Amino acid sequence: TERDATKSVVDLAFNNERFDLALRYLEPLAKDSTDKQLKVRFAEILLRAGRSSDARTAFDTAVAGLTRDVGMEMLDGAIAMKLGDDLRAAGDIAKAQAAYELSLTPYSRAKALAPFSPQPFIQDAMAKRKLFELGASARGPEALAAADRAVALGGALLAASAIRSEVL
Repeated sequence: TERDATKSVVDLAFNNERFDLALRYLEPLAKDSTDKQLKVRFAEILLRAGRSSDARTAFDTAVAGLTRDVGMEMLDGAIAMKLGDDLRAAGDIAKAQAAYELSLTPYSRAKALAPFSPQPFIQDAMAKRKLFELGASARGPEALAAADRAVALGGALLAASAIRSEVL
């Protein structure tokens, strides 16, 4: 079907990190769809295309009424982190801190859903490190603990080791 062909084009563009192209094909499809998973994918691509505010709106709409899995929790946290990064870059430190704090809740849920996966712990450590950098001194030891757990779970993963070195 044409819908399946469009989804294939979106997947190909996404896999080649051509997010604007993926959006060009996915946006009309997502607008008219009742498929919540498709709408979550749309939110993810919006985020990757640098449209974090649009990603937040699309994500919140997409997950309403859904049982959230670890992937959704990770995406929720990533959107909050990107919003925090955008606010930090704009010089609005208080709002950046609030956005980073908001990322901790979905990362906490992701850690509970996937307690043996290093990725939720890596992301949690990154958020807490950013908060520590912005003056939340209590977040420093928490970031180190999350990074240590990530290394314990996936020490062979470069990302797990890298976040630990960043936190130190």
